[in-house]
Amino acid sequence: MLRPVRPHPSTSVLYRFLRLLESTTLFFVVGALLVAALFVLGNVQEFLDSSLRMLLNLMVVFSTLGVTSAVCYLVACITWMIRRRHVMIVRLLAGLVAVALTLSAALAGGALEALVTPS
Repeated sequence: MLRPVRPHPSTSVLYRFLRLLESTTLFFVVGALLVAALFVLGNVQEFLDSSLRMLLNLMVVFSTLGVTSAVCYLVACITWMIRRRHVMIVRLLAGLVAVALTLSAALAGGALEALVTPS
């Protein structure tokens, strides 16, 4: 008896959306980490206060968008794994690491911004 042929996973709209979210999350995580590194480098090289504040605001924006896209990526990944009955542990771990990195960058940026802002 012939088994029905399942379509390839890459033809699924959910899988394509998952890959799009994966790329978006990677972009925001790398962007947040680069801006954080530039902020630290700017502190060492004594950038102007206005430049450091701009970098801090940019880091908060990148990391907030990164947290949002990483959480959406995790939800889409879990949904895809449930529907396909296939565990993708590496992608799941990558999503969790992305959430942890961007959330810590957002919290650190928010704390630094609160310290810098005059009362």
